[in-house]
Amino acid sequence: MRRLYALVIMVSSFTLLYLSIYRPWIFNLDSFISVQGKIVILVSITIFAIVLVAYLRILYRTNRNISKNDVAIFKVKPMLRELKEDELKDAFKELNAFLLYLRNKGYEHALTFLSSKDKPVEVILLIKLPPERKVSADNFSKIIATDFKISCKKWNISIVGYKDTLTNLVKNILFNTTSKAIHHDFLLNMYFALPYDLDLSANFNVIDFKHDRIIVKDDAKIKLGIVEGTEKELVLTLDDINKHVLILGSTGLGKTTTSSILTLELIRHNIPVLIIDWHDEYFNLLLKLGLSHNAVKVYNVNNPYPLDPFAAKNSESLDEKISYIVDILESTLNLTPPQSYYLYEVLYEECKKGYSEMSFNVLFEKLKSYNDIIEGYSGREARFALLRKIRLLTIGQAKKLFKIQDSKNTKLVRKPVTIIELGRIKNNTLRRTYTLFLLKELFSTYTEKGLSSNLKLAVVLDEFHNLINNQPCNVLERLFSEIRKFGVGLIVVSQTVAGLPNFVLRNANTKIIHSIKTFQDLKELINIIPYGPKFQDVILNLSVGEALVYKVSMQYPVKVSIKLPCI
Repeated sequence: MRRLYALVIMVSSFTLLYLSIYRPWIFNLDSFISVQGKIVILVSITIFAIVLVAYLRILYRTNRNISKNDVAIFKVKPMLRELKEDELKDAFKELNAFLLYLRNKGYEHALTFLSSKDKPVEVILLIKLPPERKVSADNFSKIIATDFKISCKKWNISIVGYKDTLTNLVKNILFNTTSKAIHHDFLLNMYFALPYDLDLSANFNVIDFKHDRIIVKDDAKIKLGIVEGTEKELVLTLDDINKHVLILGSTGLGKTTTSSILTLELIRHNIPVLIIDWHDEYFNLLLKLGLSHNAVKVYNVNNPYPLDPFAAKNSESLDEKISYIVDILESTLNLTPPQSYYLYEVLYEECKKGYSEMSFNVLFEKLKSYNDIIEGYSGREARFALLRKIRLLTIGQAKKLFKIQDSKNTKLVRKPVTIIELGRIKNNTLRRTYTLFLLKELFSTYTEKGLSSNLKLAVVLDEFHNLINNQPCNVLERLFSEIRKFGVGLIVVSQTVAGLPNFVLRNANTKIIHSIKTFQDLKELINIIPYGPKFQDVILNLSVGEALVYKVSMQYPVKVSIKLPCI
């Protein structure tokens, strides 16, 4: 009805304007109004008509159900006048999370960004007041503002008002001389509109402020598949990969294919991928999916990437270096506390003389000659047991895997995809030891490069459950908790969830769950996703190529049909 009234007034205004100009005799204005008076009337009518047109245009672009009486209006500004890139990302993460909160609450909302010379950014946020609310519009606005202050520490919020303030806000914007540019239409679709896509919880994009306008840089979208019951694609961002991905499922239900799809999507966005291939499956699969042979570098036991676990790193102290070595061997070789202590003392004494000549062969020979570190029977017992376990790393295939020669000058990641094939390594203990030392070298390499907010490398850890042993490994825990700060994201692939350490489940931002058949795994799984019991039957009945996907920013998991990419 209000639109009808506005339309009638606008038509009447134009009619009066036309008659005043082309048919002045109708009003006989010459008889009682001077020329100056007529000009004032005509200008007033023109301004009134322009305001009405602008008002109607705004109403036209707004959802049909919106009116000036059912919208709460807020102004949102960053606390700091100028934000650095990392601070800007954190600030928009907070805003992103709050908008997701509104969406989960079912509140229809819209926002736009204003920019000016004096104010780098100002966000106008509109929230449609729910008809079923039990509080007044004033109290509702205060509740929203309080929730915003709790969620968004880097932002200030002020309540513009509600009811008649929509018209006043339009007037302020139309006649506000400080606002130099409006990046988007003032009022957007009330269901949702942003300069980035939050549809299925896709993360924010980086926003820069240049030339008094907001310029949005599109974040790369990693397309995973189609959400069941919709035509929408579920997408991950590079930030999701950087925060680690966990792929779960029984054998033969699509875990390797899913991780291969993520690999192809990542290299499409120029992110190199390192694959630790436990069963030598990825090379042929990636070629079948369309990856060029020239884009892949494969290392295996016959053509290995040589590791030197004893090589000195500039960022590591002697004690830290030795602690890493002992921690890995303690986990893979099942060393007892006396054996670990004996090994530490021997390494410390020898490495004080220099790293250059140290190797597992040298360590083995030194252990045979040492007899005075721990006196008595217990010392000899620990030393002999340690000799027996270390010997595995000095014979057979280990000779090729652990080398001093040329290891310092070999760059691990030289092509878009690098695959470390472990399938031909016969001994599982040797596989685990080699893999952990490889991950340790990777960790040291990227930590020396310094902190990074951008994803530089993705590492696929295939059949991760085989890498876990009964004893904890501090190297793995540090890798999961810290490596993302240096631009390395982990994609963990495992058949089981029951044996996975807590630090894996805690640090994996995204979980892609194929069908799980064992009761123990299913019991563990439904405890780590929201509404887990409701999705139990869904997980059991997933077909090949289907998965349940959940990110921490999502309200609940969604069922997705994994889609093969086009290379």
